[in-house]
Amino acid sequence: MVKILRKVNEMTNKEFVEIVNKQLRLCQIILTQKGNEYGSKDDRLIQLTKHGELNGIHPANAAWQLGCKHLVSISEMTKDPVMYPIEVWDEKITDAINYLLLIKATIVEGSL
Repeated sequence: MVKILRKVNEMTNKEFVEIVNKQLRLCQIILTQKGNEYGSKDDRLIQLTKHGELNGIHPANAAWQLGCKHLVSISEMTKDPVMYPIEVWDEKITDAINYLLLIKATIVEGSL
């Protein structure tokens, strides 16, 4: 049997914008932390470049492949969203967004 979540309150535009802003700040914090961990001083995308070289693929495709695990996880979580605390949602959604941003960075880097 499928659980149907009842809509308790409607979300205002102000509340939505607050969610977006909080999420974008979290993405930036994590990207900065991971950049220090995975990037080099001269090449922020070095890990994706090397992954791509090892597998004969573009760094954008490397980022896609690595990010898919987060999308699969989110897909599974949406089957019963109330089962997961917001902290888990924050982590998974942040990781998924960040991989999309890394894809964008590899595309921009390739066009320079």
